[in-house]
Amino acid sequence: MTADPRSLPKTPDGYQAAWSIVENAWATTFATAGALDGELLDSSVDREWSFLETQRHLLFVTDAWITRTVCASVSPYHRLGMPPDHRVGRPDPTVDVSAWGINVFAPASFDEILEARLDRMIAVRELIAGLSVPFITQTCEQNASPGFPPSTAFPVGFCIDVVIGEEWAHHTFAIRDLAVLTR
Repeated sequence: MTADPRSLPKTPDGYQAAWSIVENAWATTFATAGALDGELLDSSVDREWSFLETQRHLLFVTDAWITRTVCASVSPYHRLGMPPDHRVGRPDPTVDVSAWGINVFAPASFDEILEARLDRMIAVRELIAGLSVPFITQTCEQNASPGFPPSTAFPVGFCIDVVIGEEWAHHTFAIRDLAVLTR
């Protein structure tokens, strides 16, 4: 059984081990998903996000917590990102994220979404590879660009923990749902 990456030490080595677990888990799942019909990947199980929506949400998570908050990018979001209060075809009409460069209605293939996801996963791996104890505890500067989270003054380690936690939780949901879809 694979260790839960959220339980590893909050040290440079612990974060590297945690991210390795996340990447290895997703690599296997991406291979499984890549062999499936695109319609299946865009199908919801029990009214939860589809596999493709989950990947788009994880794009958003990485952009919000790493690209925007830790790296202080003023233009952090991939156009295919999916904020937590959105769902393709059923966005919350009171939340408009188009100003952030996100189009929740944009159609996208598995390959296009996977390319963006892998790009973001590499960026996280590179960030984690350069971690030091002082950097983990350093507070990110407030980013003035519009977006989520509203405040970006969080410790770097907290931001990495959010991404690892989201990746692991959504991976668990994705493999559960893929098992249902492939029965």
